[in-house]
Amino acid sequence: MKLIESFSKGNIPDFSSPPQKTIETYISKLFFSKDTVVKIYKNQKHFFADLKTPTPRRNFFEEDFHWNNKMSPSIYLQLQGMKQVGSAWRKSSHASAEDFYIKMKRIDDTKNLTKLLLSNKATAQHLKNMTTAMITKISELATEQKTLLNKHRNKQLWSKFQNQDIADNKSWAYSASPNLPKARTNAIVAKLAQAYQHIPYFQKINMSDTTFAIDSQSDNILILNNKIEFLDIMPPKKSWHIQDLFFTVSRPATDVSVLSSPAKAKNIYQTYAQSLPLPPPEVQTVYEIKSALIKTAYMYTLNKPKLAKKYLAYIDKLLLKLP
Repeated sequence: MKLIESFSKGNIPDFSSPPQKTIETYISKLFFSKDTVVKIYKNQKHFFADLKTPTPRRNFFEEDFHWNNKMSPSIYLQLQGMKQVGSAWRKSSHASAEDFYIKMKRIDDTKNLTKLLLSNKATAQHLKNMTTAMITKISELATEQKTLLNKHRNKQLWSKFQNQDIADNKSWAYSASPNLPKARTNAIVAKLAQAYQHIPYFQKINMSDTTFAIDSQSDNILILNNKIEFLDIMPPKKSWHIQDLFFTVSRPATDVSVLSSPAKAKNIYQTYAQSLPLPPPEVQTVYEIKSALIKTAYMYTLNKPKLAKKYLAYIDKLLLKLP
């Protein structure tokens, strides 16, 4: 029996009782107890990550915990190795582990940015603080992991990176088919590819302008007593680990525009501009289309078609701004 199945059945000797509740995401399951949450990735292969084969699965767990612990050490508490002994799973050292789980502090998940936006409780100051925290944390990560960052940067030219990014966006959106028809995805991606070719900003940028990226969509941002925390921030595919910082900032701005208003999203861009120069408006348009396409597919995979359609409608509005 897989570790994730044992947790699902409450069959873990080192835990005194079954989980109080379980939440299933696209690639993981979260098991809730009174004070903690255990996260285990499903034993599956995806185009962006192999979570079935032992070595890449181990590497994914280790990287995921490192990134998240760096961003939110008070929430991401421990990466625990587990080994099967007979029919039971027991805690083990990392070296002898056959699988892993991530232990997290249980937090009030009603305070994520998505829910705060939908309930009109996200303030301008919240968004300004979030943007500042995001830029600061990413800068710290880039300084701490400078060698790794340069390794990512040196793998390929920007043009090749950009083409792969477009292909990945298409593959991700295809995962929501038939709810998001492939023909619709193809049309959106074609417009993005055309924009990349004709907007001067994308011709001038190079890999040295990129930095570490985080999965900064609104479900992953918490506002707890006015403190900003980040959850599940490691992009699952290695090639997604770096990006133009402005794209990373554009992702929650897109969520704010869709779930609240573009006027409120300006707080994010204005705060960004206090630290770094804003790219031309057409770059914001391209990055918001890309962000909304990612989120449209994600909402369909979570069986939230009403929200998915909101993001798709926003894409349609933005496409009118492109030549």
